[in-house]
Amino acid sequence: MPDATSPIDPDWRSRIDKRFTSLRGFAALTVMLAHYQYMGFLPAAPVFKYSAQCGLMVFFFLSSFLLCHSLASDPNWKARPHLSLIAYSINRVFRIFPLLFVVIALTYWNRSSFFPSPVGYWEGLRQSLTLGEAPSVLWTIPVELTFYLYLPIVLALAAAATRSRLGAAILGSVYLAWCVAIAVARHNGGPAPLWMTLGFHHYANLFVGGVLFYALLTQNIEEMMPIVYTPTVGLGCQLFSHIFRKPRGLFLSLPHEDVIRRILGHPRFDHVEAIVVSDGERILGLGDQGAGGMGIPIGKLSLYTACAGLHPSTTLPILLDVGTDNKERLADPLYIGWQHERVRGPKYDALIEMFVEAVSERWPHVLLHWEDFAIGNANRLLARFRDRLCTFNDDIQGTAAIAVGTLLSAINVTSVPLERQRVAVLGAGSAGTGICALLARAMIEAGANEAQARSQFYLVDRDGLLVEGMPGLQPFQVPFAQPSDAAAGWTLQSPPRICLADVIANAHPTVLIGTSGQAHAFSEQAIRAMASHVPRPIIFPLSNPTERSEATPQDLFAWTDGRAVIGTGSPFPPIQRNGGDFRVDQTNNAYVYPGIGLGAIATQARRISDGMFLAAARVIAELSPARRDPAANLLPPLVELRKISLHVAVAVAKQAIVEGLADPRAEADIATAVHAKMWEPVYARYRRLSRPCSG
Repeated sequence: MPDATSPIDPDWRSRIDKRFTSLRGFAALTVMLAHYQYMGFLPAAPVFKYSAQCGLMVFFFLSSFLLCHSLASDPNWKARPHLSLIAYSINRVFRIFPLLFVVIALTYWNRSSFFPSPVGYWEGLRQSLTLGEAPSVLWTIPVELTFYLYLPIVLALAAAATRSRLGAAILGSVYLAWCVAIAVARHNGGPAPLWMTLGFHHYANLFVGGVLFYALLTQNIEEMMPIVYTPTVGLGCQLFSHIFRKPRGLFLSLPHEDVIRRILGHPRFDHVEAIVVSDGERILGLGDQGAGGMGIPIGKLSLYTACAGLHPSTTLPILLDVGTDNKERLADPLYIGWQHERVRGPKYDALIEMFVEAVSERWPHVLLHWEDFAIGNANRLLARFRDRLCTFNDDIQGTAAIAVGTLLSAINVTSVPLERQRVAVLGAGSAGTGICALLARAMIEAGANEAQARSQFYLVDRDGLLVEGMPGLQPFQVPFAQPSDAAAGWTLQSPPRICLADVIANAHPTVLIGTSGQAHAFSEQAIRAMASHVPRPIIFPLSNPTERSEATPQDLFAWTDGRAVIGTGSPFPPIQRNGGDFRVDQTNNAYVYPGIGLGAIATQARRISDGMFLAAARVIAELSPARRDPAANLLPPLVELRKISLHVAVAVAKQAIVEGLADPRAEADIATAVHAKMWEPVYARYRRLSRPCSG
């Protein structure tokens, strides 16, 4: 074989071409068989899927090697590069486009095999013709074009680095293999390769663009929060597979259960202090989004950084991919997750147990934040693990903390003591019962006995008011079920069912909270009835995203003649009050959970208790503008979230020490420890050091 820098021996090149062409032909055959199996012409078999992946990589690698070697060997490459690039471009255009249009025609002629709906057909055709993220067998075309576009630059750099045509060709081929590997992982319905799962781009993203991103988010939190989180994050989860650009976080799929410890053990994760995990089953009010639910952990941890200052490299978003029951996702050829019906029962519980054990072993002091688990799992998983490690469920406990904090702030406006509040809740799921549990504890600490406190809650679910003995009651709902004779003497609209309107008409609640996820569930008639019995009704439609809110603030304000004290779960524009704009208070969990996590991490708390959440709620009430002016807002503006998180973190840390959940330390040391964990998104300052001359 000649030296790589010498002229190419034609006979050697011919022999190599023949051997490589044979290998490329075999690789292409394996890919073609996989496509036939996909279209139903061959029986399903795992061998086709994996042989297609290997064949694709071999085909592209060999093709790129020959192309790179040919280009690097062109006499014009150094002498007249513009002629070489013109010839290269013409060759590539005629190499791709004629065949591309033939394949497009054939694919869309047999479109029923690839596109189950007309919408998918026309969208796929548009993407294919515009060389976008094309579906089916066309998905490799954008990858090829990207490779061809950047190849001359990569090749020039590789040639300069290796001073060898052969070395340049090999590096160029590796570049294409890297491009294709990313595309393969995105296109396949199964789990991504392990090396991609580990977040290859994390450090570059953090130190090049990450600082700028977090600086923008931190300094413009009020404008950016609706983009980073609700309501935009809901749409992001729905479209996650279609807008995926690069690996972020960990997708731990059920087929990978045997290597979870190995994945988590990667040195890349040595400094992790906070994890947000979801299984994607109950994303906001949108239901099962499967692997697309990864948008929630990513968004939550972005706010941990922006609001509480946790360094991005210490945070880890995780999606436990146990399949999905969302038919639209399963039918989507671009779906990034495991294309399998959602696994439940013992297999699901075994995966969760293995995950928690692996997390506890890997990071003894980590904060594990559960997010958007369905009602059947959220409460029981929290009950199962809350005494085993430092963990909490934000849907249950974080929502409760901000709701209670906002309600305590509202008392400054209504002047009705907490222990005398009568609370109606529409939606008796994890969030609704979590609010009631923390609120009942606050009532008891304010002087009410437990029986009296619990009797003042009226939880209404799909089957009506929760009453003792009702079939299907969940264990976490039982403490708030009214006695079976509680409605004796009530006038009901449709007996025996007791609806929200019946509760309002007969129990005269002073507080109405919505966690149902049902848009417009608070009717004008019900709200006007409530306002007729209560001078200043407190009304919190907390469901999100925005389109799922039980009522709009402007409607509530109008239906109560301007007397309602309002807090919402999603952002709304200002309402008109007294001839001017009045900011709508968004009872966003971001007021509390970043500070709670920061306080727990700073003190290495072993557990997170209800007392710590109540401490956070009281801080929110203490910082309320309404405490000084009853005509002001219930909550501070979002621009103050970083300061609020600091106060919440210190209060939570103190409470953890009081309850013996963290090691004792002086009060000044608590504030110092909290401040030490708050990272500022600024670029590091560099200064030039003169190197001393050696003698």
